[in-house]
Amino acid sequence: MIFTQYIQLDFISFIVEIFLFILSIVLLLFGVFLVSLRGYKYVNFVIELKRLLMLVIFFALLILHATPVSSQVFFNNLLVIDPLVFSVKFILLLTTFCAVGISFNYLKYERISLFEYNILILLGLLGLICFISAHDLVSFYLALELQSLSFYILASFKKDSAFSTEAGLKYFILGALSSGFLLFGIALIYGSVGSTNFEIIFKSVCFVDGFSDSFSLRVILGSIFLLIGLLFKLTAAPFHMWAPDVYEGAPTPISALFAAVPKLGLFLIGIKIFYVLFYDLIFFWQNAVLFCSLISILVGTFSALRQTKIKRFLAFSSVTHVGFLLISFSTGTLEGISSLFFYMFIYIIMTLNV
Repeated sequence: MIFTQYIQLDFISFIVEIFLFILSIVLLLFGVFLVSLRGYKYVNFVIELKRLLMLVIFFALLILHATPVSSQVFFNNLLVIDPLVFSVKFILLLTTFCAVGISFNYLKYERISLFEYNILILLGLLGLICFISAHDLVSFYLALELQSLSFYILASFKKDSAFSTEAGLKYFILGALSSGFLLFGIALIYGSVGSTNFEIIFKSVCFVDGFSDSFSLRVILGSIFLLIGLLFKLTAAPFHMWAPDVYEGAPTPISALFAAVPKLGLFLIGIKIFYVLFYDLIFFWQNAVLFCSLISILVGTFSALRQTKIKRFLAFSSVTHVGFLLISFSTGTLEGISSLFFYMFIYIIMTLNV
């Protein structure tokens, strides 16, 4: 009886993700069935699905608001929900809703007639809100890859455009490179600690001075490789080389999605990893983050001055903003976290309006 109650509590805590997953499968089957039945691929059908997508995200917001669980670790310590994760999920759903809403005219103008466009946005959102709930390095990596794979395809969605194909290819190759850094860091930490669970890693790293030099070195290297992987995803210099081409080649609403939505989730998971798990190693990662922040501000600002295309200009603008966000992140204080989220909120509003 107690076990059944725990299972029910787990599913209640995960209800938004389950809702999005089921609806993404339903919309996919609906699209395949309707296209096969009528034998057409019309832009109007894609716009109809986009309205359904916005309706799904709206109901997900209502379900999230009505979720009775405010703090819970569930599914065998793989995922967690707390007030901060709850708030970030709400902002991500609302931002995606707005990003989808601005793309109706673009779909008509570009005559994008593949209904999978909407399904991939929904799957990317599902991966994003799953990985901010991660309480284990494995669940974090798998959810991040679900989001990344959806975004790789969305970046190259305009198949008749060489720029879009190039964007998808560069995003995929450099995204795979960043995933390799993440996996190598996870492997080093797992080999040192013997677990990928956040709680166990935290307890082990808290007493890192009491272990051998080889243990300390492996944990430090693992945290640095995790940091490099996250900086790749955040488009922080000197790991920003993919961003201008991807922003330029991707469909414009997808560029807005790339600029506004994933960064908030990536900073949240970065706070979980470096402010909780590896806070005792702050002297190793703090200087690296500060260096990347200063390089990002300089590279993003001076490179933007040379651009003649607005989407490449906005890509370098994103690099500059990430530099300012990393300054807050590098402080290692609660005031830094609060200023980071405040800046991020203003940045999301600004990006969607631009």
